[in-house]
Parts: sequence; C-alpha cells; structure tokens
Amino acid sequence: MPLEDSPAQQSRPRTFIVVLAIALTLLLAGGSLAMLFYRAFTLPQPNRVIVVRGSPEWEGIKLSVEGTGLSEPKVTKFEPVGKYIVPFFLWPGKYTLHIENEGVEVFTKSIDLTRQEIEDVDLARLGVTTRPSTQPTTEPSVPAGAPQR
Repeated sequence: MPLEDSPAQQSRPRTFIVVLAIALTLLLAGGSLAMLFYRAFTLPQPNRVIVVRGSPEWEGIKLSVEGTGLSEPKVTKFEPVGKYIVPFFLWPGKYTLHIENEGVEVFTKSIDLTRQEIEDVDLARLGVTTRPSTQPTTEPSVPAGAPQR
C-alpha cells in the first residue's frame, strides 16, 4: 500500500517556488532602482533658472519663456505675493521673457543664460512698478548717443 505524502512534504515544492519568485522580484526591483539612480546621476540636467520679481498687484498676470531647447513656450502666472519663478529648469542658452496682461504683451526681455545659472529680473528696478497695462511693450531702451553695454 503506497504511503501518502504528509502535508508538510507537499508544501516543500511550493515553498521553494514562492521563495524563488520573491528572490527574482527583489533582484529585478533592485536592478531597476540601480538603473534609475545611474541615469539620474550621469545624464546632464538643465541647471538654469529665471526669477521675476514684481508686486502683489501683478497677481494673475501671464508670463512666458521661449528660447533654446524649448519646443514650445513655457507659460505661468504671477503668484499672489508678486513673485514668479520659472517652475522648471532651463538649459544654458538664450531666452525671451514675455509678460502679458489681458492678452496684450506689455513687457519683453531677452535673457542670456549661457554664462550664469540664475537671471533675476526685478521689475521695480527696471522701472516697471504699476500694473503692466500701463507699461511700455519692451524693456527700457537706451537713449540715442548713450554708450552701449
């Protein structure tokens, strides 16, 4: 008469398969995580930022940045405290900052981020202190005959 396998003997093959499956899962997860860390630390990353300072009355005014390495302009709005930080990093290059109020471009500035990592645009220092609808459409111009920078 054949002897029947005890329940403990029947579970051994299943235990081996479960342990093997867990080990393979951990190995694959660890390898994937290692690949992500490798890519994060070895691939070049954009490292330039544009900061625009305004005033609280500028809340909701649209800002856009276009230029090198951007397939389409990046658009955002002034925060209630009157500050705007481009919510993404940019590659070194030349960019144009546009400020729009109610669909009308009211301020434009060309920015060169090839040599510096942060461009700080202080609108009050540039003479733009009131709601943009009263401002000229371009950055302040240099009077005729004045030396160029």
